[in-house]
Amino acid sequence: MLLYIDMQCLARLNQAGFIKPCQGGGPSPYDFYDYNGNEWSLGGQLTNESTVLAPQEVYKQGTRLPTITDLMNWLEIEGFVFSITYNGNGYRVIAQDESGKKYKGKGGTLPYALTSIIEKLLLNRKA
Repeated sequence: MLLYIDMQCLARLNQAGFIKPCQGGGPSPYDFYDYNGNEWSLGGQLTNESTVLAPQEVYKQGTRLPTITDLMNWLEIEGFVFSITYNGNGYRVIAQDESGKKYKGKGGTLPYALTSIIEKLLLNRKA
């Protein structure tokens, strides 16, 4: 299972207006990037005296790929209560807002299911 979303999911989320929660102020060892068509995990430990294992170009010029945790954090920060189920063929996410309204998203993989629900929620806000 992928821990991060791919460029196709990222394009869908960006078009819908997604902004990663808790950006933090710099790269983290657990961040994933697309750089020159290759996927990177930064790895290592970030302190004032350390460097990440990936070359600096990766996180300065690459495209950050949000993780599954980033997407779940977004749902939580935005005030949604959600559940994730797997039925043998794919994932289904049901998110409920503070007023009790439910939204559904699904996908063959967890990143696609989370992309689906967040994209719907963002586009619903624009409508």
